[in-house]
Amino acid sequence: MTQLKVGVIVEGHGDVDAIPVLIRRIAELHEIFDTVILRPFRVNRSRFNEKFDDFERALRYLSQNSHVIAVVLDADDDCPRDLCSNLRLRAREIVKHLPVSIVAANKEFEAWLLAAIESLRGRCGVRTDAVCPSNVEEIRGAKQRVEAMMDNRIYSETVDQVKLAANMDLRIARQNSRSFDKFVRDIKGVLGAR
Repeated sequence: MTQLKVGVIVEGHGDVDAIPVLIRRIAELHEIFDTVILRPFRVNRSRFNEKFDDFERALRYLSQNSHVIAVVLDADDDCPRDLCSNLRLRAREIVKHLPVSIVAANKEFEAWLLAAIESLRGRCGVRTDAVCPSNVEEIRGAKQRVEAMMDNRIYSETVDQVKLAANMDLRIARQNSRSFDKFVRDIKGVLGAR
């Protein structure tokens, strides 16, 4: 059986390493072992805008080298549903022949880490008394909230994000974050849609 090549487009520097880890974990959880996750394309959030063609160029490139494409970005202050719908329409114009998953973390990727923060207590530099905020998907400044739950250290997106993503409990994150649950469902869907 040929390996499933997963093309990835992300927004943040830390996402370049963390998103492939999450995709791999989701694949393994669903016993999908024949996947190869290609090095992600990083597109700055402002460059997803229709005025620029960075998103389209990344899609074109990945469509030649991938079997499926996953796009993950922060919703920030945009409505995640509207943002993803717009990007999905643009993606369909470029990539008609491949399954494409587009998910926006509500509001930031770090909200997903906060959603699972209790599963990280005492590990990866997380304090033993860290508690998931009740409004995890409404928080702007989630990076600062994650940092506040670290043991006397500064949160570094490029250093800590991948470690936290590799160790967080995906089930707990799904329970506490609708956008993370959507991410898991979408990834499972595209990985199974050959």
